[in-house]
Amino acid sequence: FAAQEGWPLFTADVSQAFLRGLTFEQAAQMKDEVQRDVQFTVPPGSAPILQRLPGFEDFNPLVEVLRMLRCGFGLQDAPRLWNNVLRKVLQDLGLSALQSDPQLFVWHVASGSTQLARQRGSQGAPGQKCPVLVLSTHVDEVKGAGEAEYRRKLIAGLEKEFSTLKIKTGSFECIGVMHEQDPKTF
Repeated sequence: FAAQEGWPLFTADVSQAFLRGLTFEQAAQMKDEVQRDVQFTVPPGSAPILQRLPGFEDFNPLVEVLRMLRCGFGLQDAPRLWNNVLRKVLQDLGLSALQSDPQLFVWHVASGSTQLARQRGSQGAPGQKCPVLVLSTHVDEVKGAGEAEYRRKLIAGLEKEFSTLKIKTGSFECIGVMHEQDPKTF
């Protein structure tokens, strides 16, 4: 679809995505969820680092543990709780998940307002919507293509929520697949 529309491909990686997912408290408020309480011991040698933080000066790793507020790496709930947050952010930006694959999203706008429609001199039928961006999600990476204005809006919206993203275009690897796109013909 990106090649047909002449859209450049891009990928964006959210750093430490699982730590940006729902908290255990937020997750417990969702249907069919339970309140999780997860504690862990600190790795050997890390207590002195932790003791430098305000409120942890007297932390004793022999008798104390840390309580997790949200899923981190290694917990089976982490990808799902992260995905819930990502889906909401994408929907708030204006993207819709496909019914056939809920990890594929499309951004539609009124047909006369897209760059492609203006270039083709097409206004479309009243109320008709045209895709301006497509996006796939896989754990903490998104891959997509779209009109420049909507790529910028998407990246700005994601960075507002999740901080700076690692963005690649042209030639890149995404989830183990090498992508190469001709910069002239797309």
